[in-house]
Amino acid sequence: MATPEYLMDRLTSALSAAKEMGSVWVWATGLGPLRNAFPDLFGRELILVFSDGAAKEGCFCFEKNGALYALIHGSKSAEAERRILSGSIVQLWSDDGWFSAEARMLPGEEAEAVLAGIHERELYGAIGARAMAGRAISRVIQLRRIAACTGKKGPGQYAWIWALFSFYLLIRSLFRPKK
Repeated sequence: MATPEYLMDRLTSALSAAKEMGSVWVWATGLGPLRNAFPDLFGRELILVFSDGAAKEGCFCFEKNGALYALIHGSKSAEAERRILSGSIVQLWSDDGWFSAEARMLPGEEAEAVLAGIHERELYGAIGARAMAGRAISRVIQLRRIAACTGKKGPGQYAWIWALFSFYLLIRSLFRPKK
């Protein structure tokens, strides 16, 4: 018989996976900048696309002294570290655009220095700070933008879904039986 702790761990991991998939989907359908429209409430988010192209990671981010930093939490940090060490060039989808960037994992002391003086509300927003309360930041990644990207496999690659959905709603409203 499963213990309540086991069930809670399974539920937490399932919700975390759904959030990750949801973050990437929001950016892929072109709604990512809307997600970042209220950073005071929800924090700022970006998507890291690792060099293998298959792995995408949603991360909270912040800028300090002109540098961009991403925060990786929990079990994802070891996987992200392995991917960054195998190829430090990543793509990032942010509200500023789609960029190729160089990623560098900050060692513990350097990460602590970067995070010094930054309140959780600045990192996660008012609502996100409540959800993230008590969770330790596993890794801090420093990102240096190299060049802007263009092409098919970036943020907004599935934005056509909204046009199709709008067309469906229009047709449905035109051919709805009148009462």
